[in-house]
Amino acid sequence: PGWLDRYLWGDPYPKEDLPTSTDPARGWLAAANSQLIPSSRFPSAYNNDVSPPNRFLRIRSRLQEAIAQGGFTADASAKIQGDVTYERWSRLREELGHGFCVPQTLEESELVEKARRVLCAWDGSMGETSVAATIYVLLTHAVLDRALADELPGGSESELWRYAQSLPQFESNVVWLWSKPEEAPVWDDVRTDSVETRTDVLNAALRDAIATGRERYGQDIDEWKWGSVRPFVLRHSLARDGFLGRWFNSPPIPIDGGVGTVFKQHFPRSDREQMRPIIGPLIRFSIDLAEPWEATYSFAGGESGWPRSRYYMNLLEDWRYGRGRPLTPPSSEEDVRVRFVPSET
Repeated sequence: PGWLDRYLWGDPYPKEDLPTSTDPARGWLAAANSQLIPSSRFPSAYNNDVSPPNRFLRIRSRLQEAIAQGGFTADASAKIQGDVTYERWSRLREELGHGFCVPQTLEESELVEKARRVLCAWDGSMGETSVAATIYVLLTHAVLDRALADELPGGSESELWRYAQSLPQFESNVVWLWSKPEEAPVWDDVRTDSVETRTDVLNAALRDAIATGRERYGQDIDEWKWGSVRPFVLRHSLARDGFLGRWFNSPPIPIDGGVGTVFKQHFPRSDREQMRPIIGPLIRFSIDLAEPWEATYSFAGGESGWPRSRYYMNLLEDWRYGRGRPLTPPSSEEDVRVRFVPSET
């Protein structure tokens, strides 16, 4: 509330009092926009718009794995940037236990039973061919509706719920919700007389998720591939959608990644039907400071912004598959060398 005097800017903090890390013993630094330092370790708020820790946790795992295998290289860094594994899933699956993955009393349809088996055997990879990734995202949508929207006027159909899900920060609620234990009050549906548990909500939400999948993607669950149900379109800033969009924009392409993966393809939860990625890595660099001239990059787009140019979106495929191009191109016979001579006047 900046209109209150108590929230006016004060004096700057001395540099030596700011959070720092210099050459840590672990041998690496990572951020991924997450809350790296607890607020209790600093006397004032310094970051109020952070991402959930999923991507940081995955980066940490990959870095530790690379170091344990004998060292960390620029190539290893480039591979981490393209990682599409949802780090929290393996732990979450264990926490859900037999109540979800091996239900004892439910008599489900064949399609729901198959979806449960696919999801519980999932390794967390949100690759473009993954069916489990699609089921997980549909399940998460349904869980949010049943656990949180039940207390809003109008439930999941309310305008307030749609607005809340349109905010990039909303994804923190997903991480928060998944961390709640079996008997936490948040799982209870206030619209019923009984007291629901996490297992109750998850089992009901899975039925909701599969019903949604059948309606949108058809009866054959094997066709619910993540890259197909949520294709990527690179939209030109001058066109976006409509008639010009068909000329300026890239065609829909299957792509790896999700909201919580290192290769991020963030879509607002309010966009349930298309799940169009709106936030992700525009450009990647991989630089070995011992050999900086060997640095590589990949870019979501092309060297030209004009659709009729042969360089329009010519870098998109490399970016999509994590292939790096030399940041300093090798010499070529087509190189043009220019000499600038100062004017005598």
